Amino acid sequence: MSAGIRFGDYVLYERIATGGMAEVYRAGRPGTAGFERPVAIKKILPHLSADPEFVRMFVDEAKIAVRLDHPAVVRILDLGRVGEDYFIAMELVEGRDMRAIVTRLERLGRRMPVAAAVHVALRCCEALEAAHGATGIDGRPLGIVHRDVSPANVLVSFDGEVKVADFGLARASGRATQTTAGVVKGKLAYMSPEQASGRPVDHRTDLFSLGLCLWEWLAGRRAYRGRTDVEIAIAAQRAHLPPLRELDSSIPVPLERVIQRALCRDPAARWPTAARMREALEEAAVTTGTLWNRARLAAFVRDLFPEAFPVGEPTTGHRAPDPTDRSPLPRHDTIPAMHLEPQTTQSPMPEFRVAEPATLVDESTVETRTWPRGR
Repeated sequence: MSAGIRFGDYVLYERIATGGMAEVYRAGRPGTAGFERPVAIKKILPHLSADPEFVRMFVDEAKIAVRLDHPAVVRILDLGRVGEDYFIAMELVEGRDMRAIVTRLERLGRRMPVAAAVHVALRCCEALEAAHGATGIDGRPLGIVHRDVSPANVLVSFDGEVKVADFGLARASGRATQTTAGVVKGKLAYMSPEQASGRPVDHRTDLFSLGLCLWEWLAGRRAYRGRTDVEIAIAAQRAHLPPLRELDSSIPVPLERVIQRALCRDPAARWPTAARMREALEEAAVTTGTLWNRARLAAFVRDLFPEAFPVGEPTTGHRAPDPTDRSPLPRHDTIPAMHLEPQTTQSPMPEFRVAEPATLVDESTVETRTWPRGR
């Protein structure tokens, strides 16, 4: 591990993720008697620091997330500026995001165990329940909507914790930066139909996105694929997905019903709250014997990524930073604990109308392989 570089009150040790808007570093905040608290530093890319609108959005992320104190939400610890660099200090999650986990399973020719997918989704429901129900100091609801629930923003630690990250696109009443009507923000492949069409959204858009993630994890394939963003947007607006049991008859019927309701095109037909979705998912898991605990999830993720635990490598400790050292930080390009997705759409997206019948997805690009399922 490198000695690190001073950054205000922090020491940056290793860049662990880079996206289109910011980069994330493994860092620490030195204290007394050699004590150091590990953190993740999310720093705006230099060319965006001069953009007042983007800086406001970045500050919004911190102001929204700092109000969310829940074990299933990545905690915001600090917001600041060092020179021209704006940054957020966050809880460091030592693990992998769900996109990385799914990718590793595909490379190994394996499928996501049903119980593992359900366990992760349950924790995500808890995070969304906390966010949607958050209130301000005055007791009034904040109206927080994540709007970017996707595998890249669901983190699983090597200790089996599940945390939802990146509230950078979240909408909350009273935030400084408001989204212009008709502007789409988020990852097209995981948007609700109303979000992909640029229509107003509420907390139920997050439940659709979570249901879509769970559908993919159990189906072993992407829900929407297309050669262009337009094709993906059309597919997202139509939200036509086959029932899971048509793809895999071993998926329990009660679980499929929970997911089908989350994926209703009409928001009024979905689960009314994250709490109700969580309760239904728990009941389905208990009745079908697909309920895992944190220890089993931890063992599953550690088994998938044995390279994260090399024999003989120290797990803690850094050399004292040299304040005069300006050498480049080391780059860690394995799957990061804090991931930034550069493919975020922030441009006006009209609703695309197509005549029936319409081919929304290039089926030749869709993974349809059948793999043995673990339990």
